[in-house]
Amino acid sequence: MALKLKSEESLSPGQKYVLHDVAQGLRQFFIPYSELSSSTCEDLVEPQLYEELGTDLALDPAIHPRGQRLLSEDGTQESVSWIYLAYHHRRFMGVVASGKLVVIRGTTIVLFPDPHPRERGPDAPSGTLFRRYVDWSDVLSQIGVVPSGRPLMTNPEGRSLVREVARLRTRS
Repeated sequence: MALKLKSEESLSPGQKYVLHDVAQGLRQFFIPYSELSSSTCEDLVEPQLYEELGTDLALDPAIHPRGQRLLSEDGTQESVSWIYLAYHHRRFMGVVASGKLVVIRGTTIVLFPDPHPRERGPDAPSGTLFRRYVDWSDVLSQIGVVPSGRPLMTNPEGRSLVREVARLRTRS
């Protein structure tokens, strides 16, 4: 089944390229929410978000009200913030498939080689670069990874950082 996207008619070429790029990249680890049976979807953290978006993958409405574009003055860069609602179904970053439903939020900066890109289907023109920013710590916490550890108490030379801080304070 194809990933469910809202009508692409109102999207800019950059927005379309980003949504297709995100879908291709994350789909191998996260199945789109709409592909689950409705009985499985009861655990979704934000069911109202799916109803608001009307789709699995969309522009973030808080950043792009009414599909607003965030384009550089010269037209060579576009910022696209997106939300992807999905089910964690395959090992991701060393974490075994959790079976949990997640909300993945990200922003992609598109760098176009031409300031006026023409649409060429779902694939971006040659030379287009994507800079992807995702809060992976949020995704990992949603699939059950809890950060643990303790503060580093020694520096690389083995001296106590507590004593070193105290020593520096007395010098000033």
